[in-house]
Amino acid sequence: MNLEQIRTMRGFTQVDLAGILRMNQSGLSKLERRSDMYLSMLRSLIQAMGGRLELRAVFPDEIVEITELDGEGIISDLRELLHQRCQIQPNPDIEYNDFRVESIDESAITFQKLSNQQYLDVPTRRVAEILPATGSQLPVVILKGSLNWSAQKKLWQFRAG
Repeated sequence: MNLEQIRTMRGFTQVDLAGILRMNQSGLSKLERRSDMYLSMLRSLIQAMGGRLELRAVFPDEIVEITELDGEGIISDLRELLHQRCQIQPNPDIEYNDFRVESIDESAITFQKLSNQQYLDVPTRRVAEILPATGSQLPVVILKGSLNWSAQKKLWQFRAG
């Protein structure tokens, strides 16, 4: 089955699923037609429909489950940071790179910038790595993308790499 067929079988419209994934309907439509995508994106799509992505390598004499590509490591690391302070990288020269992890779900993580109390939503699939706290250094959330200041909206926004 292709992704559109799975979505339809599970009873989701593109608008419904796009809302869960915090994207627009046209973006989801493009994703459904792609023949190649990141595992993290495919995992997010399947999880948004209530499923779990499993990977297997099929050989003539055996089937082997591929582990540690399921993204659970990042999710559990993020959950350990819930309601704690951290820094975000890469970033433009953000004065006071001091955030708190406010909420985490399978599709997004919400940070609060402590200097101005603004909230920032980042798709979970865009978190590349979590570096633990060392000494007086805060933990660092490394993103696949960057933060940008929107002068029009007067807030920080995440931009995919």
